[in-house]
Amino acid sequence: MEIKDINSALQEQRVASSDIARHVEGIAQMAESNGHSVKHMAEAVRNLEDLSGHLDGLVSRFRI
Repeated sequence: MEIKDINSALQEQRVASSDIARHVEGIAQMAESNGHSVKHMAEAVRNLEDLSGHLDGLVSRFRI
């Protein structure tokens, strides 16, 4: 194997490593974003539970 072949292979490895690092960073950002979304969804669920309980209390006053 010649030096320029080694150099070319190293260049390809560098590009591949950079691509992998960029994709891993993107995945980490998506995971963080998903974590925030889950937190907001949990808050929304708690709010809906509170509203449901309040509505149940209001409706229970009515009798058919």
